[in-house]
Amino acid sequence: MTVTEQAPILTIENLKVHFPVDTGTFFTKKKTLKAVDGVSFQLHEGETLSVVGESGCGKSTLGRAVLQLLHNTDGQVVWMGQSITGHSVKELRPLRKQMQIIFQDPLASLDPRMTIGEIIAEPLITHHPELAGEAVRDRVREMMDIVGLLPHMINRYPHESSGGQCQRIGIARAMILQPRVIVCDEPVSALDVSIQAQIINLLGELQQKFGLSLLFISHDLSIVRHISHRVMVLYLGNVMEIADKDDLYNSPKHPYTQALISAVPATDPAVRKKRVVLKGDLPSPIDPPSGCVFRTRCLYADEQCSQKKPDLVDCSTSGLNQRHQVACYKTDIIYG
Repeated sequence: MTVTEQAPILTIENLKVHFPVDTGTFFTKKKTLKAVDGVSFQLHEGETLSVVGESGCGKSTLGRAVLQLLHNTDGQVVWMGQSITGHSVKELRPLRKQMQIIFQDPLASLDPRMTIGEIIAEPLITHHPELAGEAVRDRVREMMDIVGLLPHMINRYPHESSGGQCQRIGIARAMILQPRVIVCDEPVSALDVSIQAQIINLLGELQQKFGLSLLFISHDLSIVRHISHRVMVLYLGNVMEIADKDDLYNSPKHPYTQALISAVPATDPAVRKKRVVLKGDLPSPIDPPSGCVFRTRCLYADEQCSQKKPDLVDCSTSGLNQRHQVACYKTDIIYG
């Protein structure tokens, strides 16, 4: 049985995160920034679901809303079959052990006043106050070894470590409670290419060892291809396409997905000649286009695209239900 055939550990249903924006004038009403506008998906145990898209598409907002670090305007976050939307801080506290996050900037996410050992131990002390000092230190040393940090670093401070080491500290902090889901918010974008590969490999090893489920947020599709089981393409807070990794890369159904994949660097001149270049800038989420939000940059858009937002429908050819979904009226024209 594959991971996507198991019962989901996390289900997101029509999730919306809207922010009121002050226009700065007395006579004009506040506008609404639609950062996430009706996203639905499932995350299964042991699976990596990657979320890709341009900067400003709502990827990080989605990740924080899934963890209930942001207020949901609408929709449901369902954890192990139970909705946790609207729970108080006290009600969510026991679930924090199960759901953790790794941030984009490894150094900025760590408290500079705390030693590496204290940073990693803090969640353990918070959620397991019954543990004695030596038991905590043993757990910290064990986790440091698992993520590739040397024992003598336990009393150092974050600024004494490299970028890659700081990200390992962040991973150790997230892993110390042995969570079931980790949201990885651009965890390697601030690192050198060689270090990126080490961190990606480490996340893969931790997933195998602990059965982790990862929601991996990135704009780098070459990295996403290496780590993912499934990929979800986000544009202006809307899901354009979601599919198994191989299906999405080999047979993208949405013109936005095609453009993203063609932007991945390639050495083959024939591949470079076939690049699909997006025209224009990303529209403002405060005033998104009517109908399909991608239509203002789409070569195939017509009047139908401006009238109604396309539903996310199954277009898989494998015979497995909802393995490849796309929100587009023109896939039959684009791909026949």
